[in-house]
Amino acid sequence: MKFAAIAIFLLSACIAGSYADKDFENEVYEKSTKFIQDFKRLGSAPDVSQYIPKRAGPLINYAKRYFAEKIIMTNEAPKEIKDLTCSACIGAAGSIIFDYETLGLSGEALTNILTPLCGVVLDKDVCRGAIENYLPELKYMMDNKGLKASRVCSLFLQGKCGDWEILNNWEIEVPPGKPEPEEPTLPSEGSSAYKVLHISDVHLDLSYTVGTVVDCGKPMCCMNSTEMTNDASKAAGVWGSFTCDLPVWTFQDMLMQIKENHGEEIDYIMITGDFPSHEVWAQSREWNLAHSKMMSEMVTEAFPDTLILPSVGNHESFPTNSYPPHDLNVPEFSIDWLYPTLAQYYSKWMPEDQQMKFVEEFSQRGHYSVVIKPGLRLVMVNPNGCLAHNFWLNWQWVDNSGVLQWLVETLHDAEIAGEKVHIMSHIPPGNGDCLGAWGRNYAKIIERFENTIRAQFFGHTHNDQFLVFYDAETQSRPVNFGFITPSVTTYTGLNPSYTIYTIDGPGESASYRVQNKEVYIFRLSEANNAGLAERPKYFKLYDVQNDLEMASLFPRDFDQVARRLATDDEYYAKYFRYYNHDSPGDEHSRRRVVCAAVTVSNIDDTKCDELMGAE
Repeated sequence: MKFAAIAIFLLSACIAGSYADKDFENEVYEKSTKFIQDFKRLGSAPDVSQYIPKRAGPLINYAKRYFAEKIIMTNEAPKEIKDLTCSACIGAAGSIIFDYETLGLSGEALTNILTPLCGVVLDKDVCRGAIENYLPELKYMMDNKGLKASRVCSLFLQGKCGDWEILNNWEIEVPPGKPEPEEPTLPSEGSSAYKVLHISDVHLDLSYTVGTVVDCGKPMCCMNSTEMTNDASKAAGVWGSFTCDLPVWTFQDMLMQIKENHGEEIDYIMITGDFPSHEVWAQSREWNLAHSKMMSEMVTEAFPDTLILPSVGNHESFPTNSYPPHDLNVPEFSIDWLYPTLAQYYSKWMPEDQQMKFVEEFSQRGHYSVVIKPGLRLVMVNPNGCLAHNFWLNWQWVDNSGVLQWLVETLHDAEIAGEKVHIMSHIPPGNGDCLGAWGRNYAKIIERFENTIRAQFFGHTHNDQFLVFYDAETQSRPVNFGFITPSVTTYTGLNPSYTIYTIDGPGESASYRVQNKEVYIFRLSEANNAGLAERPKYFKLYDVQNDLEMASLFPRDFDQVARRLATDDEYYAKYFRYYNHDSPGDEHSRRRVVCAAVTVSNIDDTKCDELMGAE
């Protein structure tokens, strides 16, 4: 989930895969330049409506719908909107960059210029807060390395906008000598198995206030700064609201119910990031850390003696999505305030003999690996170097955090040692906000080490999904797959959920492959109607093997599921209900849902077109 970070992108944050319309780009450039020049001449912002090209109307309406109605439309816009989006971004960003460099605009002037532009779509307080949060890093880049509009927009929008070919023209080397691929087999009857809890995208709202309006005109509501209402149908519910993030007590109750219902059978817990809420315009370093600290304390209280494996999401940083390159030695923008602090919060969860190594690795780059079973290593990949909305990719976009090279080395060591590996991360490669080249290189690494990697676990999208990886040469052999777990948060339109996996092992012959996945939810509307006097009623929504009618949970089985989703209407309808946690959820198209299951790089539509036909 995401928000546009600064005004010039707010009109275009919801659309990817765009191509430029040069005439419209020039028109936007000229209009933006005139607006800035008039602002400088008048000393205040003129009426912005006079400077908006007529052709921008559909784009503005699209953006308003996205932010006001919380309808996610990424990758589903018609071609005209995609073209306008890319062109508007390049034209306006180019004008702002040029005028900043030639007119000597101050940071305050830029804020005053950008706020009314952003206000065309969003509440002006939201605009000002977001701009003030992100402008310092953008200004630093303009002052010290320069920004290029076609590169900024290509990164932010992804797809084939602007300089997309340059930004995606890089490769990570993998070692030669790949072993012959092993065909996975079912464990023998009576083999041991264990269970793992996976929760993701908690998005606690530490200021959630019951009775506030759920539709307040801002991207997120229900906070203590939101106005109250006497209309119960428009008020934030006692256990949460579909347009808001999660109350602390709802998460606490979830943990208690998990402990009561599954506590004795849970071997360890995976938590794949995103603990702060979505009010990105009103945050701070201290506020975001407070969410991570609260989450860690609550989980520790519920499971004091359980191994807990955390990862970093895109929301932990401040500003949200801001993860500078690891070698940027600028105190104002260094990530050193985040990783070492999180390492201290989480180190108590690690096996005692691996705590020192965990703190050292996590403090430096926000990733780590740890042995969790005999012969099984958990590798946590920090994916924020792939995040398209991380403006620091303009500074360094080739393996921005160095995590891909580290992953190669870690997997190679595991291969030599005969270890099996589970990978845990936040952002799935192939997602619309993950740099295409990063996803392609990640998939190449997965294919090289397909025998070693026995499972992958992601979050981020808030939906319940899976992702199949295919061999690069023929795009026909499924080599691996990943689970994308549904969110705990209700934002937007989703019932809170958690996932439990059954995994083969431990033991000398253990494959450590996932044998089944079960998803549990409670129905938010029913819980709110019952009130605080009754706890939410969790139930098993489905289990993958039985309800998706799978013989096993191997890559070939998920390939078959993806193909069936493309052709079997009844089967797809059932899957889509699970995808949205049996909730109102997202109005995603069938093409988007199916293609997301087979796309590992968002600039490669090969498998998408094979299953759903070319657009």
